[in-house]
Order: sequence, then structure tokens, then C-alpha cells
Amino acid sequence: GTTDPGTTDPGTTNPGTTNPGTTDPGTTNPGTTNPGTTNPGTTNPGTTDPGTTNPGTTNPGTTTDPTPAMSMEDAAKQTTVSIPSVTRTTKGTLVKDPATGTTYKITSNSASGKTVEYAFNENSLAVIVVPDTVVLNGASYKVTSIAAGAFKMKKVTDVTIGANVKVIGKKAFYGCLSLKKVTLGNSVTTIQDQAFQKCSSLGQIILPSKVSKIGKQAFYSCRKLSVIKIKTTKLSKKKVGSNAFKGIASKASITVPARKINTYKKMLKSRGVRSGATIKK
Repeated sequence: GTTDPGTTDPGTTNPGTTNPGTTDPGTTNPGTTNPGTTNPGTTNPGTTDPGTTNPGTTNPGTTTDPTPAMSMEDAAKQTTVSIPSVTRTTKGTLVKDPATGTTYKITSNSASGKTVEYAFNENSLAVIVVPDTVVLNGASYKVTSIAAGAFKMKKVTDVTIGANVKVIGKKAFYGCLSLKKVTLGNSVTTIQDQAFQKCSSLGQIILPSKVSKIGKQAFYSCRKLSVIKIKTTKLSKKKVGSNAFKGIASKASITVPARKINTYKKMLKSRGVRSGATIKK
């Protein structure tokens, strides 16, 4: 009776202590990883809607001409100017070029010859080309003259005068203090009174072979005018006005046609060229 088998009661290791219920399949409920959490809708094809690159954003209508619009400065350098939709082309009509602000006056509309005059420019452009031709409603008009006072007191610095211009009007460039360079077209025959008076920055000029008349005070007080090349043989005291060259650089260098050297020396000095100037052939 001292070692009672009851001391090791099988009940102490009760299978119930490891109850399968402690790992209840419910704790890992398939619902916690609900397929809905990765709902295909989060990557909805609509977020990259083809409409965001709507062809309409590059509507061909916004640019009718593939060529970029020309600036006013570039337009003013063209030797041929086209002005569409002109309502009248009778003699005396003023026609404005909207691209540059230049106004032209129709001087002839005959079948034998259509011509215009460069009347004036309303803008302050530094570089200007007086064109050879202006096209009005498809018809070509030669630019044959520059009106009186066309550039008076303007801030222009560089001017090229077209190939068809024959006459530069009175005071056309009067008082253009910034004008440094003038290129005359080969058709110029007449430079009228005071055309370049007080162009105090003008340093040189070439007078083409067809020039036959220079008005009084044409280059008066062009104090920096130090280089003059005269190609014409058609000048004389009667055809060059008083003081035409008075006030140019005191030591100007003037080149003249060889066969006119003696005649031109006398003529130029009588028209204002100083004794310190060099007149050579």
C-alpha cells in the first residue's frame, strides 16, 4: 500500500490542454485577403484616356501657313513688297503696307508703265530698304522716287535705295542724325535740295554713274562725310546747287572720273568742299 499507483494519475496529462480549437481556422479568415483589396478598378484604363492627347490640341486650323510670320524689321528689308486686297489703284492713291507701316503713292497706272513713290514710313526702323517693286493686286509697280521729307528726322541708321529709284526728294533724309550708311541704286539721277542735310553720322557715299543733278545743300553739314566716290561724269556747276557739300569733313577724300579731275576740282570747291580735302582720280 506504500507505493499507490494512484500518484501518477493519467489525468495530469489531459489531452484537452492542446485543444485543436486554439488554432481556429477562423483566425486566418480568407476574407482578410479579400480579392477586392486589389480591385482592378484602381488601374482603370481610363486614367490614360486617349482623350488626353486629343488630336484637336494640334488643330491644323491654328496655323494656316507653315511659314513663320516675318518680323517688321525683316519685312522692311525686302526688295519686292506685295500688298494684297487694294481697293483702288488710280493715280494719286495712297496705299499702305501693313507689314512695315510704309505708305506708297501711285504715280502712274498706265499700260506703258506702273510706278509708285515711297511716301513715308510711320515706324522707327533702323534698317530700311526702299524696294525695287511693289505688287498691288498681282500687278507690279516700280518704285521710282522717294518723296520729300519721307525719312525726315527719323532714327534710321542704314538705308538701301532700290534699283528703280530715280529721284530722291527734297529733305528726304534731312536731320537723320543716326544715319551712317546709304547705298544708292544705280538708277538715281537726281538728289534734290537738302536731301541729306544734317546727316551728321554719315561717313561715306557713292554717287552712281547716272546722277546728273545735285540740289543745293544736299549734303550740307554732313560733318563726318569723309569718303565720297563720284562715278558720274554728268555734273557741272549748273547741275550742282550752292553749298551742296559745305560742312563735310575738312579732310575728305573724294574720288572722281579721271577725265573730269580738273573740272570737278573747281566745281566741288565752289560748292563747299574745303581746301584740305583730297580730290583724286
